Amino acid sequence: MASSLKLPWRGGGPPGSGPLLVVVFLVMAGIGMVWSVLAVYAQSLGASTAMVGTMTAAYGGARLLINVPSGMAADRYGRRRLMIIGLVVLACGAFSTMSLNGFGPLLVSLLVIGSGSSIYATAAMAAMADMSTPEGRVADMAAYQGANMLGIAVGPGVGGLAAAAWGYAAPFLLLGTLALAAALCLWWIVPAGPSRQSVDPGGAKPGGLGSGAPLLIGLGLATFGVFFARVAANWVLMPLVATKTIGMSVGQVGLLLTAGAIANLIVLPMTSAATRRFGRMAVVLGSMVATLVSLALLASAHSVAMAWASAIILGAASGMAGPTLSAFAVDAAPPGRLGPAIGMLRTMSDLGVVVGPFVAGTAVDMLGWGYPGGLLIVGLVLCSTSLLFCYLAARQRE
Repeated sequence: MASSLKLPWRGGGPPGSGPLLVVVFLVMAGIGMVWSVLAVYAQSLGASTAMVGTMTAAYGGARLLINVPSGMAADRYGRRRLMIIGLVVLACGAFSTMSLNGFGPLLVSLLVIGSGSSIYATAAMAAMADMSTPEGRVADMAAYQGANMLGIAVGPGVGGLAAAAWGYAAPFLLLGTLALAAALCLWWIVPAGPSRQSVDPGGAKPGGLGSGAPLLIGLGLATFGVFFARVAANWVLMPLVATKTIGMSVGQVGLLLTAGAIANLIVLPMTSAATRRFGRMAVVLGSMVATLVSLALLASAHSVAMAWASAIILGAASGMAGPTLSAFAVDAAPPGRLGPAIGMLRTMSDLGVVVGPFVAGTAVDMLGWGYPGGLLIVGLVLCSTSLLFCYLAARQRE
């Protein structure tokens, strides 16, 4: 892919993926800054806890609606144009929060931020895929995921300090500034015009998923299952099990989740070697089995050591699954349809993030099986999506 694009930095200069990854890191750090104070900021404007939850769901909903159209537009009009448009929209949403007088305007601003981030991130992932080669695609997708995670890890701390020093609006100002600076950088990093990967040699225009639909749908379901399980466990069930069942403190829970994130980052560089040795299908299914082991450990956890083992295994499994599924989808996308394929994959991951916590929490409250019951439901969802992935992948090969 990269060689066919004839990108201007390939002639012996520094690789274009490096500057793009820096941009990805900075934008995600900016978004992390905002999320560190968003709930408190909303409540200072009179929002209830339920309204804060609605605001979070609205942000995810905006992304769900825009991911696939953004991918199609990135194919038709070019990665650079869509990324810059997305960052400008994001910056406008961030700057609009500087002088709010109620929860309603903040909700509108967050919808704009979510829309802009979706437009930008879908095009950025497609640009990263354009720069990669089939041999190095898993490693490149791992680097992309790593840049995102580092930004998310760094952002909240900086945002909290900024809010403490200059008020709740400060993280939004930093986000908007970073978004505009990133847009200027992208002007030089990414070539203008549609990618050649966006043009079907047979003359078809960019559009749907084409003949690769069964495998891509399977990959989307697998992605949903991975994000559903990880977010439901990390955000809802693991903290509850750790504090209510094992008796860990809130500070210990924070370290527990940090250990999972570190395991994710450590595993990312190993993912490419694993796929070369065992194949992408084996790595994806192996990561799902590891996730199920993590859920089983958490469901039966009665000690701090078991909680730590669960967190580390879950983080490592996610580190293996994420970039492998992304690389799988990039290579499975028919010519001219890379953008929609990536948009679909992002939609399914966002759907898992939105639905996972709700289903896990509801299962615990309504089934009466406690936390193990909630983890059982999460495991069943993951098993179901894994089986559907295997079936659709086999159907694609027929």
